[in-house]
Amino acid sequence: MTDERYSRLAAEHLPADLAERWTALLRPCVRLRRAADGEQAVATLGGEPELPTGAVWPEWPGHGPLSFVASVRCSALPHAGLPAAFPQDGTLLFFYCDGHDDMDDGGSSGSLDAPETWGGAQVLYVPEGTPV
Repeated sequence: MTDERYSRLAAEHLPADLAERWTALLRPCVRLRRAADGEQAVATLGGEPELPTGAVWPEWPGHGPLSFVASVRCSALPHAGLPAAFPQDGTLLFFYCDGHDDMDDGGSSGSLDAPETWGGAQVLYVPEGTPV
């Protein structure tokens, strides 16, 4: 589905002011699915990340190391609708505080409304060709 289709559906089924607010929230996205036999994987969930040589494991200062969630190969993503600054190649590594160990203090979940929790979610960009 495209933004245009969602915008049209919103205009058809929602009051105009609500449709405008709702469509303003639309952002480019991708849907991950299991790779078919013989198809190269675009993303990997969990496992061991390919950190750059010499890189330290991401952590949330005062809370500890973050958990690795997923890696995504940027060159395999559709780039239509993405900002020009979005990487065309390389890999994105996603890390998140999962509330393990001493992080069960009620503040371990990240929230866009709470900047003090932003350190609990980090994305590391690994340029193509970087030794890992």
